[in-house]
Amino acid sequence: MNKKFLFFLAALTGSFSANAQLSKTETVELLQKIDDALSNLKTVVYKIDYKDKRFSGKDTLRTIAVCSLYIAKSDKMNAYNSVDALREITHSYPGSCQHMKYDGKKALFASARVDTLDKVRLSIDTERQARLGVVRSYSNLLLTEYFTEKKLFGKLSAVTDKIVVKEEMLNGKPVYVITFALEDTEDYRDRIVKQYISKASYLPVALYSFARWENMEEYAYTEVDYLAVNPDIPLEAFKVHEDEAVDLKERYKAFKEKAKL
Repeated sequence: MNKKFLFFLAALTGSFSANAQLSKTETVELLQKIDDALSNLKTVVYKIDYKDKRFSGKDTLRTIAVCSLYIAKSDKMNAYNSVDALREITHSYPGSCQHMKYDGKKALFASARVDTLDKVRLSIDTERQARLGVVRSYSNLLLTEYFTEKKLFGKLSAVTDKIVVKEEMLNGKPVYVITFALEDTEDYRDRIVKQYISKASYLPVALYSFARWENMEEYAYTEVDYLAVNPDIPLEAFKVHEDEAVDLKERYKAFKEKAKL
């Protein structure tokens, strides 16, 4: 599960800065609708735009990816996946194009700088710990905690008086905003997490977190655009072949079209 979300969920027994704007009944109904929408997902294709800065970091790192998931709750990683991503390290670095794939038995990872896409570094791992390590290296793009964690949002029903729920607009679309704002401690201050939920689909469409420590800031912002919900994706689409080759030039071209870059 997303570590920041777990941290703030665990801290809900503490003191918060505001009361919920929706009534308790309305909030509980909303949380149930979110869990119902998430539990109905079997396959999903989405674009994710992820930005984050760590306390010790100077740059805001950005990753844009198009992810296809086949939910498999019996699998250790909860889903088979195929991911194409553009990682930008800094504004001066052209970024790297990546293609990852996982079918439950093998994990593929291919990468190359955007300006040298013919120089591909490719690995295929079959050993359990190695392949799980590969998937965990890009798990922040997979959102499987949303799609597989049972009653993730329903767990907030017991503390509806300690969260703020508002109706706002995000990118021109109506959303519910669930806010967790913790009181300052001796170590951290201004800690906040905002979860944005689509009013049309009840699916998470953005997540924001922020905190200060000493004179440093840490924050992350994720936006999700669902390209297809429960499309007919065959398992073969996630199959990793031992002799598989990856043409990153073609994948990058297709990725830019899907991501509208």
